[in-house]
Amino acid sequence: MSKVRLADLVSCSATEWRTGYGGAISQKHVDFVLCEPDTTRFILAIELDDRTHDSEDGQRRDRFLNEVLASVGIRLLRVRARSYYPLPALRSLVHEALRRLPG
Repeated sequence: MSKVRLADLVSCSATEWRTGYGGAISQKHVDFVLCEPDTTRFILAIELDDRTHDSEDGQRRDRFLNEVLASVGIRLLRVRARSYYPLPALRSLVHEALRRLPG
């Protein structure tokens, strides 16, 4: 799946909504999500990191996303944004990330 809302991957309690986490979650997206074909269970999120991720705000957003996804057991693969991705290199990155999955 592409351009998936973080709120479609994770949820939070009413208390967490009131403390601001819900709003933060509802306003974020991940670039791609890979799912198990038979169950559609989320198994890998992929973020394409362009130069906006180098800014202080971008790094703060990245830390938040890293922590949220880790808390629900969704592995995150970060890939530097490019205008072109050689398919073998991209396939290798994804396969390596999937090999590191537990179970």
